[in-house]
Amino acid sequence: MYSNNVGGDTNMEIDKKGLGIRIHNLRVGENMSMDELAEKVAVSGKSTVNEWEKGRSIPNDVTINNIASLFGTTTDFLLHGSLSSFVKNVLITDGINDAEFNHLLWEYINLTTNTSDILAGIAFDYDSFKPVSEKEQSNINESIVNDAIDHAISQNLNDFIASLKTGSSYPSQPEIIKNSTQTLKKNIKILQNTFTGKYHRLIREFDNLDSFEYLNDKVTLEEYLNDPSSSRPWGIGKGANKPNSFIIDHFYQAQLNKMMLEFREKLSELNVAYHESLNKYPDKN
Repeated sequence: MYSNNVGGDTNMEIDKKGLGIRIHNLRVGENMSMDELAEKVAVSGKSTVNEWEKGRSIPNDVTINNIASLFGTTTDFLLHGSLSSFVKNVLITDGINDAEFNHLLWEYINLTTNTSDILAGIAFDYDSFKPVSEKEQSNINESIVNDAIDHAISQNLNDFIASLKTGSSYPSQPEIIKNSTQTLKKNIKILQNTFTGKYHRLIREFDNLDSFEYLNDKVTLEEYLNDPSSSRPWGIGKGANKPNSFIIDHFYQAQLNKMMLEFREKLSELNVAYHESLNKYPDKN
């Protein structure tokens, strides 16, 4: 852990390897040797610079400032990379632990993905923000969940950055999470009124409904009750139980399920046509 005052925050974890790569790239970009860099920032020599660039050690505060000044950059960039990388890292590591941001992020994912494995209610318990039971968690593919989070944040990253007030130093972690939460709310409202948002909301509802039986096209209630090939115990033939409200409910649920499956197929066809049209008529910058 390296103590550095970035946007008013202290004790932020520094990626030593990333810092080393940035120092290396800046030095090489100026055609500067390790010995020359060591001399210019007043450290012992080539071996010290080599340790930085290999990610084995970190310059102290004074040296970080000297390196930033030498190459005309900021200490924030040296320590954390670009602003976009910094914001994304904050949201992935800390934002998902914020109840409101996490909930909104999964709402956004549900509006933009058709992957049935990614269901916020399965992957997380929003009340406690802890993984659900081990039995349920075993049904979640961790890599799919992580990819979904990464993709959702990346899709909104430019808007997140635009919402921040940037100056000589990077914004604080709380400011990034707060502003990104408000931005995500706005983007979700817009998305809900688009084809993509409406399509995925409908698909999600269908995926969440129980479907237990699919009937043939021309099955009537009477045929359903008298089907001798069925394992149902309620046929009205010889020795069978009499029809009742449960049996009738079962029949009409099956009919409803058939209609939903047909509608879902039409939705999928419409979605394919939508994306084909987008590819055929792309926006021109």
